[in-house]
Amino acid sequence: MSTYDSRGAPSRVYPATIRHTKIVLAAIFTTALNDALVQVHPCRGVKTSMVPRKEFRIVTPAQFNEIYASLTDPQSQLLVETAIQSGLRGGGSPSCGPVTSTPRRGS
Repeated sequence: MSTYDSRGAPSRVYPATIRHTKIVLAAIFTTALNDALVQVHPCRGVKTSMVPRKEFRIVTPAQFNEIYASLTDPQSQLLVETAIQSGLRGGGSPSCGPVTSTPRRGS
């Protein structure tokens, strides 16, 4: 799907972004239609590109042992062990917050 910015130059908009934006816009127009603020729902009948499903790579026990053995400090080993045992996804660990080795004040 080709998209263009306000200057007419090609822009990179991914299908997942378009789909998410359409879902939000459709929710807004559904509310407006239900509240009789508009007579027509402009999102109905608009099709978006298919968003391909991501293939997740599952670490095998042998791969985990190799990764674990290559880590030198106990903190990294604990972090990897916790991630693998809790089922934490690859991009999920940064959202857990920073990992610090010093306790907070008042703790």
